[in-house]
Amino acid sequence: MHQAAPFVRQSGEGPAVLCLHSSAGSSAQWVPLMDRLSAGYRVIAPDLHAHGRNTWPGGGGNALEEDMRLVEAIAGDAPAHVVGHSYGGALALRYATRRPERVLSLVLYEPAVWHLAASGLADSATREVLDVGSRVKRLVESGNCREAARGFVDYWNGEHGWDRLSAPQQSRVEAQMPRIMAHFDAVFADRTPLIAYAGLEMPALLLSGGVGPRCGQYTARLLSITMPRTDARRFPALGHMGPVVSAAPVNEAIAEFIDRLSTMRSARRPAARPAEAPGIS
Repeated sequence: MHQAAPFVRQSGEGPAVLCLHSSAGSSAQWVPLMDRLSAGYRVIAPDLHAHGRNTWPGGGGNALEEDMRLVEAIAGDAPAHVVGHSYGGALALRYATRRPERVLSLVLYEPAVWHLAASGLADSATREVLDVGSRVKRLVESGNCREAARGFVDYWNGEHGWDRLSAPQQSRVEAQMPRIMAHFDAVFADRTPLIAYAGLEMPALLLSGGVGPRCGQYTARLLSITMPRTDARRFPALGHMGPVVSAAPVNEAIAEFIDRLSTMRSARRPAARPAEAPGIS
């Protein structure tokens, strides 16, 4: 059966900015950022497999690799500033390690490189993401996707986060749980060593909140001291879902970072040589 073309939001003209959303989200989370940047950039925000308006071709493969193929096809060869939140941050890091020549900069909000958070480097409060993922996965495998969705949403959004969702939102997340668990499996199975991220030479901005699960704050902090060209910014009042529930300050930090890099790149470009005056005979 013919596979429909993936849904991608695009706006603006100029240097490319590629935005990758979190698990259970969609490209819609980046609409305010697109509005902020589209006057000077071409902003590209795909729906990942089984999210938003995109289907999942199935096959039971590694979710990160499946989404990598989608992103590579959409992004093409043109270099881009790459922005990722949570699972989208893990995908952005894989893209950067695989295709560094295509990445002008990285902006990561609490990237879901949970294999680092679940390692012996982290404390027990940070490693709890492994227990949460295992518990939610057992519920999905037993067919209880609704309780799995409740546990997933409450962990990342805070107590009663599930109850704050509308009925259509609850149904959507419940239906997505098998794919969300594929995300968990893929990020926990990642074997990229920490030292590999030290080889990423592009400028990077590591963003994190100050409340909620510590795993995302830990990965942002760890990467900020590992990658060679990083800025870091913490939002004390925000949690893991800060880019969604409190988008304005996060998006402004992202836009300021990309604008500053673009200004620096423009300043480094050599001035055009003046045309020679015609000779006088």
